[in-house]
Amino acid sequence: MTETPAPQAITPTHDLLGKAGGLWTHTPVDWRGNETGTKPAPWPTDASLGQPGYGTRPGGVALPGGLGTVTATPGVGQLTIAWTTTSLSDSAIDIGPTTAYGTHVYDPTMVLSHSVLVTGLTSAQLQHYRVTSSAPGYTSVSGDQTATPT
Repeated sequence: MTETPAPQAITPTHDLLGKAGGLWTHTPVDWRGNETGTKPAPWPTDASLGQPGYGTRPGGVALPGGLGTVTATPGVGQLTIAWTTTSLSDSAIDIGPTTAYGTHVYDPTMVLSHSVLVTGLTSAQLQHYRVTSSAPGYTSVSGDQTATPT
Protein backbone atom coordinates (compact mmCIF):
# COMPACT_ATOMS: atom_id res chain seq x y z
CA MET A 1 0.00 0.00 0.00
CA THR A 2 1.36 3.43 -1.03
CA GLU A 3 0.82 6.29 1.35
CA THR A 4 -0.17 9.59 -0.27
CA PRO A 5 1.13 12.66 1.54
CA ALA A 6 -1.46 15.17 2.68
CA PRO A 7 -1.71 18.28 0.46
CA GLN A 8 0.17 21.27 1.82
CA ALA A 9 -0.52 24.91 1.21
CA ILE A 10 2.46 26.66 -0.31
CA THR A 11 2.76 30.30 0.61
CA PRO A 12 5.70 32.16 -0.90
CA THR A 13 7.70 34.07 1.66
CA HIS A 14 8.82 37.65 1.43
CA ASP A 15 12.43 36.42 1.38
CA LEU A 16 11.87 34.24 -1.68
CA LEU A 17 9.71 36.58 -3.73
CA GLY A 18 10.65 39.99 -2.42
CA LYS A 19 7.89 42.55 -2.51
CA ALA A 20 5.94 40.62 -5.13
CA GLY A 21 5.12 38.06 -2.41
CA GLY A 22 2.17 40.17 -1.38
CA LEU A 23 0.51 39.47 -4.71
CA TRP A 24 0.67 35.72 -4.21
CA THR A 25 -0.62 35.72 -0.66
CA HIS A 26 -3.24 38.43 -1.35
CA THR A 27 -1.60 40.67 1.19
CA PRO A 28 -2.63 44.21 0.28
CA VAL A 29 0.17 46.00 -1.52
CA ASP A 30 0.48 49.56 -2.70
CA TRP A 31 1.17 50.50 -6.32
CA ARG A 32 4.92 50.19 -5.68
CA GLY A 33 4.55 46.60 -4.48
CA ASN A 34 5.09 47.45 -0.80
CA GLU A 35 2.99 45.38 1.56
CA THR A 36 0.42 47.37 3.49
CA GLY A 37 -2.36 46.33 5.81
CA THR A 38 -4.37 49.45 5.10
CA LYS A 39 -5.51 51.24 2.00
CA PRO A 40 -3.78 54.61 1.56
CA ALA A 41 -6.62 57.08 1.10
CA PRO A 42 -7.90 58.20 -1.35
CA TRP A 43 -6.50 55.54 -3.68
CA PRO A 44 -9.04 52.86 -4.65
CA THR A 45 -8.39 49.17 -4.45
CA ASP A 46 -8.30 47.24 -7.70
CA ALA A 47 -11.48 45.54 -6.51
CA SER A 48 -13.28 48.89 -6.48
CA LEU A 49 -12.33 49.20 -10.16
CA GLY A 50 -13.70 45.75 -10.95
CA GLN A 51 -10.38 43.92 -10.63
CA PRO A 52 -10.37 41.85 -7.46
CA GLY A 53 -7.71 41.66 -4.89
CA TYR A 54 -4.27 42.93 -5.82
CA GLY A 55 -3.83 45.96 -3.61
CA THR A 56 -3.95 49.63 -4.42
CA ARG A 57 -2.82 51.95 -7.18
CA PRO A 58 -2.83 55.69 -7.84
CA GLY A 59 -4.85 55.84 -11.07
CA GLY A 60 -8.61 55.89 -11.20
CA VAL A 61 -9.44 58.93 -9.06
CA ALA A 62 -8.46 62.55 -8.87
CA LEU A 63 -5.53 62.59 -6.50
CA PRO A 64 -4.68 65.49 -4.25
CA GLY A 65 -1.45 66.74 -5.74
CA GLY A 66 -2.09 64.87 -9.00
CA LEU A 67 -1.02 68.03 -10.79
CA GLY A 68 2.45 69.42 -10.26
CA THR A 69 3.27 73.11 -10.18
CA VAL A 70 1.65 74.97 -13.06
CA THR A 71 3.80 77.69 -14.66
CA ALA A 72 3.13 80.24 -17.39
CA THR A 73 5.91 81.68 -19.55
CA PRO A 74 4.80 84.85 -21.37
CA GLY A 75 5.66 85.75 -24.94
CA VAL A 76 4.39 88.39 -27.35
CA GLY A 77 0.65 87.71 -27.54
CA GLN A 78 1.10 84.19 -26.18
CA LEU A 79 1.61 82.07 -23.06
CA THR A 80 3.32 78.71 -22.71
CA ILE A 81 1.65 76.89 -19.84
CA ALA A 82 3.44 73.86 -18.37
CA TRP A 83 2.76 71.35 -15.59
CA THR A 84 3.37 67.75 -14.59
CA THR A 85 1.02 64.95 -13.56
CA THR A 86 1.47 61.78 -11.53
CA SER A 87 -0.24 59.64 -14.21
CA LEU A 88 -0.13 59.66 -18.01
CA SER A 89 -2.89 62.04 -19.06
CA ASP A 90 -4.04 64.49 -21.72
CA SER A 91 -3.65 68.28 -21.57
CA ALA A 92 -6.38 70.92 -21.58
CA ILE A 93 -6.38 74.63 -20.81
CA ASP A 94 -9.28 77.00 -20.31
CA ILE A 95 -8.09 80.60 -20.76
CA GLY A 96 -9.58 84.08 -21.11
CA PRO A 97 -9.64 87.61 -19.70
CA THR A 98 -12.06 86.58 -16.89
CA THR A 99 -12.79 83.43 -14.90
CA ALA A 100 -15.45 82.66 -17.51
CA TYR A 101 -12.41 81.82 -19.69
CA GLY A 102 -13.91 81.54 -23.20
CA THR A 103 -11.12 79.65 -24.99
CA HIS A 104 -10.38 75.94 -24.62
CA VAL A 105 -7.13 74.37 -25.89
CA TYR A 106 -6.83 70.56 -25.90
CA ASP A 107 -4.00 68.10 -26.64
CA PRO A 108 -4.98 64.39 -26.45
CA THR A 109 -1.36 63.17 -26.18
CA MET A 110 -0.92 61.13 -22.97
CA VAL A 111 2.15 62.49 -21.13
CA LEU A 112 3.53 63.19 -17.65
CA SER A 113 5.11 66.56 -18.57
CA HIS A 114 2.63 68.93 -20.20
CA SER A 115 3.40 72.09 -22.17
CA VAL A 116 0.80 73.95 -24.21
CA LEU A 117 1.40 77.10 -26.26
CA VAL A 118 -1.63 79.42 -26.35
CA THR A 119 -1.33 82.06 -29.10
CA GLY A 120 -3.52 84.89 -30.31
CA LEU A 121 -3.73 86.59 -26.92
CA THR A 122 -3.83 90.36 -26.46
CA SER A 123 -0.43 91.65 -25.30
CA ALA A 124 -0.37 93.15 -21.79
CA GLN A 125 -3.91 91.87 -21.03
CA LEU A 126 -4.20 89.76 -17.88
CA GLN A 127 -5.35 86.21 -18.69
CA HIS A 128 -7.07 83.81 -16.31
CA TYR A 129 -6.40 80.12 -16.93
CA ARG A 130 -6.80 76.67 -15.43
CA VAL A 131 -5.38 73.35 -16.58
CA THR A 132 -7.07 69.96 -16.68
CA SER A 133 -5.45 66.56 -17.16
CA SER A 134 -7.53 63.42 -17.66
CA ALA A 135 -7.11 59.72 -18.31
CA PRO A 136 -9.76 56.98 -18.12
CA GLY A 137 -11.18 57.27 -14.61
CA TYR A 138 -8.84 60.11 -13.61
CA THR A 139 -9.24 63.89 -13.80
CA SER A 140 -7.28 66.67 -12.09
CA VAL A 141 -8.12 70.36 -12.44
CA SER A 142 -6.00 73.25 -11.18
CA GLY A 143 -7.38 76.32 -9.53
CA ASP A 144 -7.65 79.61 -11.39
CA GLN A 145 -4.30 81.29 -12.10
CA THR A 146 -3.31 84.44 -13.97
CA ALA A 147 -0.53 85.55 -16.31
CA THR A 148 0.02 88.42 -18.71
CA PRO A 149 1.42 87.99 -22.24
CA THR A 150 4.12 90.53 -23.16
